[in-house]
Amino acid sequence: MGLLVVASVPGAARAQDRPSPRWEIRKFDFRSDGVWRKQARQVAKNRARLLGRRQFGALNAPLVGGGGVAPSGAAVAVSGVLRVPALLFKFRDTPAAQVRAAAEYDQVLFAATPPSGRPYTYRSFYEQLSNGLLSIQGETYGAVTLDSDEVRYAGGTSTQCQKENPFGSTNCNGLFSDSAVLAMQQGLREAVAKLDGSVDWTQYDSDGDNVVDLILFLPEAPGGECGPPPSRGTPANHLWAHRFALQPAYMTHSTRPSGLHIWVRDYILQGGVGGSTGCDSTQIMPIGTVAHETGHGFGLPDLYDTVDSTEGIGEWGIMGSGNYTSPLSPSRMDAWSLSQLGWVTVRPLGVPGSYHFGAAPVSDTAFYVPVLGANPRGEYFLLENRQAVQSDSTMIGFHCRVSGLPSSCGGGLLIWHVDSTQIATGGPSNTINAGPIHGLELVQADGKGNLDANSFTSQQQSNRGDAGDPYPGVPVPNVLFSASSTPAARRNSDSLPAGMSSPTGRCPSA
Repeated sequence: MGLLVVASVPGAARAQDRPSPRWEIRKFDFRSDGVWRKQARQVAKNRARLLGRRQFGALNAPLVGGGGVAPSGAAVAVSGVLRVPALLFKFRDTPAAQVRAAAEYDQVLFAATPPSGRPYTYRSFYEQLSNGLLSIQGETYGAVTLDSDEVRYAGGTSTQCQKENPFGSTNCNGLFSDSAVLAMQQGLREAVAKLDGSVDWTQYDSDGDNVVDLILFLPEAPGGECGPPPSRGTPANHLWAHRFALQPAYMTHSTRPSGLHIWVRDYILQGGVGGSTGCDSTQIMPIGTVAHETGHGFGLPDLYDTVDSTEGIGEWGIMGSGNYTSPLSPSRMDAWSLSQLGWVTVRPLGVPGSYHFGAAPVSDTAFYVPVLGANPRGEYFLLENRQAVQSDSTMIGFHCRVSGLPSSCGGGLLIWHVDSTQIATGGPSNTINAGPIHGLELVQADGKGNLDANSFTSQQQSNRGDAGDPYPGVPVPNVLFSASSTPAARRNSDSLPAGMSSPTGRCPSA
């Protein structure tokens, strides 16, 4: 469906159940220059400079001309082939029913076309997001059998782990004490050692720093995050999904012509089984978690509220809670994340008029609207049309049902309020969307602020997205976003009008 936005902008002179908690254990992360973070930082810096100068031709060059560089030669998109090895392993006591062949994982992770019953592979999801600028390719190795039972690598149980475990269980799950992390990483190193001699690790170092860019560790077991909570039985002591770096790094047998060895450091661990629920031990893992964690490898922050006071952007983007919408078909990235990586065309909305653009996954366009007057916080708005197509299909249908509507109710216009100061200050601590000002705030058309409510204190008000968020919203259509509307177009810096006056979300026929 196309979306028509009639806008007046400054000219050159002017009730659902509480969602389950997000249990991404936050103290674990890649190295600061791990995966492709170094390259992505430079891309984001180059793009911020071009955006500040309003040089949209250079900013959009990768999608217009193909490739990841502007005419000046500066990198303005994360692009290329990221080669990722997936290492499959089982424990001495892994049930035979949970064991799958490496070739089956190759189909789920690295196939260009998804297998039957799966809308995406790890590779095809990112190829679609990036408009073909990035391809994640690789191979699955194993499975190898570790020398001990699973509980040994999970770190056993302890009262110390009980203090950290979100379930309140004494299970250590490989993460909830220093000794558990040590035991878990000993298992990972053991798995690498058993496969080391059969892998040419040089093919997985694309930037020549003698470190494998990223490795996936896939134990053939569900993740510890699956639970169940103690009220429904004793949680299993499985390894908990996370991203991290081996400490110390593992030196492989592979060497460069210079004689320098290739090392294994940055990794994602995800349970190798899970299926459509994320926790079904009879099916191969979904891609939601590994896709979210890979986004961190490109320098993107968490866009949910990492101190749990609000829902942040909710399920409107995979860097929020979008990997939970559907494990097999996670939400796509929001307009800001795509812009950071150079994977969307950013079109300035600079003069009053009517603007038409298609659904985000197929139009690949977001509109940029500056704020009026002094702008000490570097604020601006990004507009995108989100409809039930491609990777948005499942999410839009879910948000319709949250609002008590048929799953076919449709999407609409999303208005993102970007605060560059909050993004810069909150980035190092991964708190971009924590606190009274969010770095990326979704303007919610119905004015109810469900995304901004605390799910632990306002159960009936908080959610991770609904049909009232995109313009025109429900149940009462809201076609105005201005300084006097609800919600209002105002600056974070001083609450004065932001200079945007826009009848929004008028939808002509598809």
